[in-house]
Amino acid sequence: MRTLRGTWLGAAVGLALAGVVGGGCGGSGTSAPADTATADTAGSDAVSDVVAADTGAAQDTSTVDDTATAQDTATAQDTATVEDTATAQDTATAEDTATAQDTAVAQDTAEDTATAQDTATAEDTATAQDTSGSEDTSAPPVRFDAMNAILAVKCSPCHTSNGSGGHNMGSADVAAAFADSQKAAAIAKCSGLTKGACAIVRIEAGDMPLGRGCTGDPAQDAANGACLTQAQQDTIQQWIDDGQLAPN
Repeated sequence: MRTLRGTWLGAAVGLALAGVVGGGCGGSGTSAPADTATADTAGSDAVSDVVAADTGAAQDTSTVDDTATAQDTATAQDTATVEDTATAQDTATAEDTATAQDTAVAQDTAEDTATAQDTATAEDTATAQDTSGSEDTSAPPVRFDAMNAILAVKCSPCHTSNGSGGHNMGSADVAAAFADSQKAAAIAKCSGLTKGACAIVRIEAGDMPLGRGCTGDPAQDAANGACLTQAQQDTIQQWIDDGQLAPN
């Protein structure tokens, strides 16, 4: 069994060697081209494999480039987003600053307005107080009408119609009575005075009303109705002090 197997193997090897040798020496033409085609095909396959490998590498490189480009684009977009965010923040900050400034201006304006209003109120109050004070302390001036009315009661008929001493300051004709009051006094104690101004001098001295028993002191003459009261004497003196004003 072993002898037969060895013989078969030897024959097979011999046939194989014969084919190789024949192909190398120009033997059988059919076998050599087939082998060559097979070799070419194998070479082509190898080239194809290399091309495919190069193509794959190129595709891989392109993919890497595309990935890098996409990453660069994303980075640029991220940078733009950050810049946009910073710009928005700067804008918001500027708006906040402007708003704060506007608020400060509004507050300053409001404070200035309030100050002006307070000042105006204070001035108005001061003016009102001044006006009120002047009204409280100032009485209207006394005119000749008031004096004429007193003399018409206390000095009748001597100085209402009789013209004693050269005047009728108690006359019902008030305009004529006022004219008499502005005449110069004729007695020594009233030198330089008008007849109207001299009237209080003579009343306070007890000379007038003439022959009525008056002392000129309202307190002592209080019981004597013919004499002038303190209020009446004060009215005549005020008319003189106010400038001996003409009647209304």
